[in-house]
Amino acid sequence: MMFGPSSLLECIGFKDEVDVMSSLQRPRKITMIGSDGKNYTFLCKPKDDLRKDAKVMEFNQLVNTLLRKSREANKRNLCK
Repeated sequence: MMFGPSSLLECIGFKDEVDVMSSLQRPRKITMIGSDGKNYTFLCKPKDDLRKDAKVMEFNQLVNTLLRKSREANKRNLCK
């Protein structure tokens, strides 16, 4: 698959709302609006390594995707 300049994603803006998490470092969750119209969420933390947080967020996203596909999970309101 080849990618050209027309396939590059650009940031066209940010959502006005910023969520401040309640953990010790009080990270901020911001949402970027891409040129494809989709929202992209980022976690910003001062003086910390975000790799572990990113993996946890990816895992949670995967679990939510799997729960959304399950009829039984939907009946029990298990997905976000």
